[in-house]
Amino acid sequence: MDWQTYAPTHFKKGDQAFLRRWQANNQIVGSVAYYNQDGERVESSTETVEVPFPTTIPIDIKAFFEDFDEKLRMSRFWRNASSLRHAGEAGWADPANGFWRSTRNNLQRLWKKLIVDAGGNDDDDDFPDAEFEAALQGAGGAGPSAAPAPAPEPPEPPEPPAPPPPPPPPPPATLQTNINSWLQGATSAAAPPAAAPAAPAAPSNAAGKKKVVTIPTPSRSHQLEHYCGNIPELMEYATQKHGQAGKGGMDEAAIHRWYRMPGHWKKYIPKAFQHLNFGRGNDDLQVCHIVAVHVGGHPWPYNYVIATGKVNNHFKQWFTPEWREYIGEQAYNHATSFQRWAVLATQATLPNGKFDPILDRLLAKRKR
Repeated sequence: MDWQTYAPTHFKKGDQAFLRRWQANNQIVGSVAYYNQDGERVESSTETVEVPFPTTIPIDIKAFFEDFDEKLRMSRFWRNASSLRHAGEAGWADPANGFWRSTRNNLQRLWKKLIVDAGGNDDDDDFPDAEFEAALQGAGGAGPSAAPAPAPEPPEPPEPPAPPPPPPPPPPATLQTNINSWLQGATSAAAPPAAAPAAPAAPSNAAGKKKVVTIPTPSRSHQLEHYCGNIPELMEYATQKHGQAGKGGMDEAAIHRWYRMPGHWKKYIPKAFQHLNFGRGNDDLQVCHIVAVHVGGHPWPYNYVIATGKVNNHFKQWFTPEWREYIGEQAYNHATSFQRWAVLATQATLPNGKFDPILDRLLAKRKR
């Protein structure tokens, strides 16, 4: 069924321009930018996603949108630039704030309307909008069709207590008062200092104190399952595809793609995590650096563990004794040995004299 004749009345100008570029290239091409944690635009690039342009409504609509969402989820388009800046996170994002998002949702609505008008099956399962909106929320951006919930009205504040009466003004200074003040200071200097009153002991649960959050130490089997460097098949794949000089290692996105390969999720993701998805939230699954990039860690499976966002956000870039206890001795030994090897192996070829703490501060400021 042809749908393009309806585009002028169902898409805004920005979405129509996006559709024309998509049709001309038969792929989604656009600009992306890297933002640091201060929201500054550090680097610009071009992203290309291979999604064939649908000249007619696909026979399997659900499969089309699932493929579209999965490919965009794995691209640098997925993050929204404004939401990335508001969250204070560093990373790649779409500076155009997602024309592909609104185009995708409007395309879904148009196809659904045309099928219903033609007397077809109005099956919501063919239009996976709920899954797409939920995935967008996990990526830190709101979908165009999602309306924000109205904020509850705040309760009226209680009446403030009456201010205390102002203190009486001091008497006017005279020569005698200045002499008395001088005499009191001299007497205080000659007299031994009075013992300071003992400070009252702070209550154990003082108001306003932040509750200390602890992360329980997992079992030995849990630690081995969650350590990426303990999977021979992953190490073999990383060595063949990303292990050569100039490849830059294997980053988190490449780890995501390996786990999503057919059959890998059930075989290699720990059973306790198989109901989760990769995302940015505390309850999502994340690939965590053992030695953070912020302190010189390298992107390689020996330096990754699988954990929830809650664990990742708790430890952040700090390597504490608690973090070492959480990941286990095998992951700790392999990751730190790998970092030492990387330093020693590059000492003979690394041009240390090219580093300038002023000129290179933006590159060195990136944190993960």
